[in-house]
Amino acid sequence: MTAQAETDAPRGIPAELLGVFRVVFSALVLLALLDLVPHVAEYFSDEGLMPRAAYLADQARTHRFALADAFGRPWQAAVYLAACFAAVASMGVGFHTRASTVASFLLVVGLQERNKLVFDGSDNVIRCMLFWAMFVDWGRATSVDALRRGTPAGRLPVLPAKLLEWQLGWVYVGSVVLKLQGPRWLDGTALRNGLMSPHAFSRAFAYPLGELPLLVRGGTYGALALELLVGLAFFVPRRFPRVRKLGLLAGAGFHLTSFVLMNVGWFPWLMTGCYVLALEPADVERLRAWMMRTLIEPAAARLPERVFALTLPELPSTARTVRDTALIGLFGFAMWFSLPSDTVPFMPGLPAPVHATVQSLSLWQQWDMFSPEPILQDYYVTARGRRGDGEAVDPFTDGPSGRIADHVQGGLYKRWTKVMNNVAFGDDATKLQVGRYICRVWNGRASKTLESLESYELVRHTRRITALGEPPAEWVETVIWQHRCFD
Repeated sequence: MTAQAETDAPRGIPAELLGVFRVVFSALVLLALLDLVPHVAEYFSDEGLMPRAAYLADQARTHRFALADAFGRPWQAAVYLAACFAAVASMGVGFHTRASTVASFLLVVGLQERNKLVFDGSDNVIRCMLFWAMFVDWGRATSVDALRRGTPAGRLPVLPAKLLEWQLGWVYVGSVVLKLQGPRWLDGTALRNGLMSPHAFSRAFAYPLGELPLLVRGGTYGALALELLVGLAFFVPRRFPRVRKLGLLAGAGFHLTSFVLMNVGWFPWLMTGCYVLALEPADVERLRAWMMRTLIEPAAARLPERVFALTLPELPSTARTVRDTALIGLFGFAMWFSLPSDTVPFMPGLPAPVHATVQSLSLWQQWDMFSPEPILQDYYVTARGRRGDGEAVDPFTDGPSGRIADHVQGGLYKRWTKVMNNVAFGDDATKLQVGRYICRVWNGRASKTLESLESYELVRHTRRITALGEPPAEWVETVIWQHRCFD
């Protein structure tokens, strides 16, 4: 390309690409929310795992903002979750896009801050991406708003949209930085630990693979290389599309392999779906046309005419410079936050006011799954209980209404897996609330009877993952909590 051609090339990111990404991302968020529907009362009401009073006293972060704190009854929690669905769906079809994006961020953050026991890394990605999306006019194309406006979509300012890409890239790069602080990643044996945890993360068939030295070392170093490659692809300028596509292909292979071998929830699908953002407009044109035909145009025909619109005036150049500088600074602080000095020795501690600001804005993050150390022991949690008539029962599975909770891995990820991880290694305040919840579910509001659950204990079963060439370790049982329901 000549110098004159470069000067004449249009600047900014095509609005059509951001519109397609908005639709795909919203669909992924809706799937993550759908996973909460069967458990809305037990996860987010005062009758569930974590009543508000107990959560605010012992579990909640100091600097937080959670709209869901105002609602405690089961029906109120259900209405709140329905409002999350409505806001994200409106954002997805591009109906009052700016307002629905802001509403989606506030509502989803409120949900995640209400009970941190049930959320994982994929939810953190959603929260951070929604924050940056509030500064992107991604309803300019592939939306009901754009269809009704009828004006050319054009291009969007580079920086706010780039922050979405950089956030995705940092998920990988930050993870690599943390992994490089762990000796098992440096000596090439970290993959063994992941493969040999069938009760916690890995698929049962993957267990024997952890005994193969060549695969373990190749897979460990390969995972680091692939994560770094895909992470950097989001930082490479768009004028190098082949480099970016190579990184995306590496990431897709990485996530497909991790899904086949391990049960890590929505994370592989969420991240792979977000790769749409890094593609070229021509690569997603067919998808955009299909979205318009099957989703946007039917939605525009059914939705009411706009009643209000949250729009931002065009900022003068000086104001844009101030905004962009502030956003870049905030992004830098969020990345700094994700590399705590007690894990990454070369990182200084984040100043307390900045640390509180990042938390208050819900940009807190740390991409530390399997890092700096991989899982060091396979584990699961069981419960042994006794009824009032002396009969031994399993409080997790033998309740009057059936199964309450378990830590059994299956083909699909379950939010209870995350809860039981917090029970297995969390503090006594967590165990106390989970214990009270199990008693409430078993005994309801009835007074003590012979059939009531009288007491139980939680038992953590652990097996240390040994080094390559060593025989398997023995299982060790540890009673981590004892609970009496009527004390």
